[in-house]
Amino acid sequence: MLDLKLHDIPETVERAVARAGELSPFGVKFLTLHVQQRETMRRAVKAAEKSGIQLLGVTVLTSMTETDLKDFCYEGDALGAVLSRAKLAAEEGITGFVTSPREVAILRRTYPHAVLVTPGIRPTGSTEESDQKRIGTPGQAVEDGADYIVVGRPIRDADNPVAMAGLIAAEIELKTP
Repeated sequence: MLDLKLHDIPETVERAVARAGELSPFGVKFLTLHVQQRETMRRAVKAAEKSGIQLLGVTVLTSMTETDLKDFCYEGDALGAVLSRAKLAAEEGITGFVTSPREVAILRRTYPHAVLVTPGIRPTGSTEESDQKRIGTPGQAVEDGADYIVVGRPIRDADNPVAMAGLIAAEIELKTP
């Protein structure tokens, strides 16, 4: 996954997607972009079709709260923003989303065939404070329908990263049928 979270004018994003698509033979399968402007998404989808790279629409960053959304002139809650942006992205042909653990279940029900990537994962019992506000456990994210989870800090910052990765994998295994 090339997690660039592209957010620029349509032509710049289109060119960036085309260049990123050149990396697909080398194992790059996904590319992230913010989903806020129809023309940008339309052109990104067109560029992605040529290479086979799959676009993942970033709906609302896990660090954003309702206060942050309000500061950007959005009066609803995070769930409403996620659903609104996902709908806009889906209408333009984007078939995957990056979404917090709090919204993954409703996106799975709304877009059953979408690829859902879920950051903001913290192991059960974690008390870590971070800039990510809308977080959840790995087991719950998978149970709710995440195809992929993104676990950074809990593994990176652990005294024993291998053991932490094992604990997270075991938690997922408990929730997987």
